[in-house]
Amino acid sequence: MKNPQIEIQTLKNENQMLQQQLIKAQQEISIYKNNLQLYDQERQKLLDERDKLEERLQDNKSNFEKKVKRIIERMPCQIDKQSRSYISNSIIQKAKGVMVDLVIAYKDAYKEDYRDSQRCKCQSLFESFYIIGINHKELKEMPEKQNVAMLPPKFLYKQYKNGINSQERDLLTDPEKDIKEIFEKKPIKVEKLDGYDYIEENITRFLHERQKIEDKENLYFFNLSGCDNLFDVQIPLNMELLNSFNKDKQLFLFVYSVDDYVTSYYDDRYQFWKFKKYYCFLTYFPISEIFDQLLIFAANLIKLQRSDSYLQYKLEQAQRQKTKKMKESLEQQYRQKIYQDIDAVNIIYKAKDEIANAIKLISDIQLNYDQPYIEFDLQSIIKDKNIRIQQEKLIYKLPVIPLQTPMQTTKENFKSNLTNQIMVKNRIRHTHIVMQIFSFDDFTTIFMEILKEGQILFMCENIYILTSVCYFFHLVIYPYLWVLPALYYSNSETIDNLLGNQMPFIAGLNEGYNKWIQNYKNKQQLQKSNLTIVEFLIKKEACGDNITPLIHQYQSQNNNLRLKKLKTNPYFQINEMLQKYKSIGHIFQISQNEEQSKKCAEFLINLINIIENDFIKKIVPDLDPDFISNGIWNQGLILKKMLAKIKDNEDQEFIKQYIFETDYFQQYLKHYYNFYKR
Repeated sequence: MKNPQIEIQTLKNENQMLQQQLIKAQQEISIYKNNLQLYDQERQKLLDERDKLEERLQDNKSNFEKKVKRIIERMPCQIDKQSRSYISNSIIQKAKGVMVDLVIAYKDAYKEDYRDSQRCKCQSLFESFYIIGINHKELKEMPEKQNVAMLPPKFLYKQYKNGINSQERDLLTDPEKDIKEIFEKKPIKVEKLDGYDYIEENITRFLHERQKIEDKENLYFFNLSGCDNLFDVQIPLNMELLNSFNKDKQLFLFVYSVDDYVTSYYDDRYQFWKFKKYYCFLTYFPISEIFDQLLIFAANLIKLQRSDSYLQYKLEQAQRQKTKKMKESLEQQYRQKIYQDIDAVNIIYKAKDEIANAIKLISDIQLNYDQPYIEFDLQSIIKDKNIRIQQEKLIYKLPVIPLQTPMQTTKENFKSNLTNQIMVKNRIRHTHIVMQIFSFDDFTTIFMEILKEGQILFMCENIYILTSVCYFFHLVIYPYLWVLPALYYSNSETIDNLLGNQMPFIAGLNEGYNKWIQNYKNKQQLQKSNLTIVEFLIKKEACGDNITPLIHQYQSQNNNLRLKKLKTNPYFQINEMLQKYKSIGHIFQISQNEEQSKKCAEFLINLINIIENDFIKKIVPDLDPDFISNGIWNQGLILKKMLAKIKDNEDQEFIKQYIFETDYFQQYLKHYYNFYKR
């Protein structure tokens, strides 16, 4: 028989645990309610601002009409009353002056209305869409017997976002030149397909193989200089959100590379050539989760057009076989003519209306804090409703509740936490790559070089890994903002210029270290530099790739001052996370699962906490009025106050020697103390 007292005590313990859980749940509910209330307030503020802007537009219109009326009233009445022969020169000049004022009034009104109208719009998800590849002209100029060639890629298709104005289009001229130059420095390998069966096999694959979202290795992106004047003229409604993703307003080109074919006609016969084709979106929003879906959709949209054309051919072929037979040789030639009609270049002409309509509709999608969800029906774009596409919807959502929010949350803290959550979510896939590759020692070596504003060059033959690692380390000191050159997909000439100017940078080269160092001409400059090269050795194995980083440093980097810091608890957690993320015999994986995504998020939160606690809260002094006197930045006084706040001598030396004079730290201080607003 059970002891009643023990049972009663057990029930008491269980009740106590349930009460604790209930209290905790109530606290969490209170936090969520508080955060949702702040979110609603922020949303209402944005809506109120929009209403005010609309009222202002109406007032401006009314004022403009009054101004024009007053100018017209100045027009000399003598022009109507007197005959032409008696119109004096002074009257004519007066009339001219009135007309000039009218022109200026219209111009000024246009500029004001333009700026205000742009403030009432959201920045589009993307600026433009491109298809890049090889056209027929390059093939015609090749020698007859050449079977393999390296040819410069060309824009095969170009379309801008819906509603783009002439100024925005002009501002994209330089980025498009940069894109052209980047692709031309990496010529496309074109390989002739020989043998009828081999041609049939490859083209059938090109026609019927569907692109999948899991095909991430061929999905990558790199950064470009943004359009400097764009946001000076127009401030979009979702500017605050854009700042959360892309504080320094870079442009990003998202790319999807696919195998395709193009045809040439020589000596009364068709020739077929295999090559890489690129689908691209240019955007200010570096959101891989969105553009993976859009690039796959764009590629499959072309596939659908091809499949439809090929199906028509098959139906015609079946009809011919019923009526009369065609010789096999003629049948082959006819089939190859069909293949030519739907090759990589010709299919664009056939599908241009479908592509244009799709890009136009997608570019109207808006993302903002008051429109945090995207669920766009891609299937509705397809005209033939009998055709079902694999990816029927574009789905994305912004985080709404901050990761770690105390009970008493200010509006500023709420915004900061929400921005942190956006930064974390948007970097998970890139963190997954980094956590698989780097040990704690290698990771902290690169981390410290970036903190010290060193010169860091990543080298990898796999472009997805290269650009993912570059993007991760470009933002590794967030919430600080790296303000010096960061080029995820660079070239030797640019690296040489940066080294020659002794400028700090983060850059990526899509080639192997041994080949690059062998061909690099300015080796003496390299030996004198403070360059840190991170090479990725990729070993192909039966079950997958094994990737090992190898670090080359050309000058000994004095990192002794960091040793004490790296033994503190936050760094210990980073070390532990990196060790646990990789199992023994770990094989590299492009995609992460849900559990890995959570671990990546925890890793990023730890990094943010390290920067915020160790390199901001513990060292940045409170504002002293003498920090800024008569518009002069008193750097010496700020350093003195900072060192007084830091108690540890080694920490003082580290901050003074490596952190204080960095560009990112000085920029942070100037914004923190409102230097630019004084």
